[in-house]
Amino acid sequence: MFTGYYDESGTHAGSPITVLGGLIGNSHDWGYFEQEWRKVLVKHDLRYIRAKQLFHRQGPYRKWGKKQFRHLWADIMYVLQEHAGFQVSKIVLKDEDYYKSYVSDGPYSKRERLDTRYALCVRVALHFLPLINHRWRQEGAMNLVVEAGHKNAGDALRVFSELKNSTSYQWSNAIGAISFGSKVDFPALQAADLISYWFYKTEMNKISEDIEDPFEISQLEREMASLGFAIVEHVITPRDLANLRQNFLAKRNKRGVFNQVRAVLKGEDFLGGAYNTPAADRLFGVEIDASKGITGVDLTVDEPFRARR
Repeated sequence: MFTGYYDESGTHAGSPITVLGGLIGNSHDWGYFEQEWRKVLVKHDLRYIRAKQLFHRQGPYRKWGKKQFRHLWADIMYVLQEHAGFQVSKIVLKDEDYYKSYVSDGPYSKRERLDTRYALCVRVALHFLPLINHRWRQEGAMNLVVEAGHKNAGDALRVFSELKNSTSYQWSNAIGAISFGSKVDFPALQAADLISYWFYKTEMNKISEDIEDPFEISQLEREMASLGFAIVEHVITPRDLANLRQNFLAKRNKRGVFNQVRAVLKGEDFLGGAYNTPAADRLFGVEIDASKGITGVDLTVDEPFRARR
């Protein structure tokens, strides 16, 4: 069984973006990861690690010196590096796109439920999980774990139920269970919190520096790729949002959504694919030229997704 642990950043009022970040791996690796992560917590006398407190020296880190901070950081990076086989997932939604291309016209009818920003990112994750399943060439279902207590957790559960019980979504059988847990009980959620907060900060830096290049690779992504992680990013586009709204009205020939994938990989690695369309060859076994080092690759499925049971 494979499980994805996800956490969000940027859902607060006034944030120009929402980021859902996480790690995906198999149950055996997660068990070992949690043992090693808990050792770090015991070593530094912490109940759990919360990214915002850590980066802003709040809470238990208020009186920490630079040396203590560096030691904790080194221990965290060591545990992550030992599990570089995990897939790193990054989902980005611009607030402006969400309001202009998705919610500005309101629901078409009483039956249509518009996703919150958080639930929309969860929807993308659930579309994406089967890709990871096929990357490892495994059968069976994928599980999703998110933090309990989020104000939009109920909406995320609605999206999960919708896709899992869908007769038109081809990969509904590949969706296992969704669980809600606390960071104290799930060290993997603490790691997901770090991942999402890191990515939120790098995306905010792009905005402040007015970087428009979709192939721009942040220093964080370079560092993670150099450790052996494969980072796969989904930027939710205005076209995705418009197509999602149109699909509610369409009885047939539903339009493709969430097909654009950006990968940051170390040389001599592969990105597997899952979407069973004529354009799937663009995702299956895409080789990254080792001579180019760490590379940003835009892998786009242009043809519409047509579900088959």
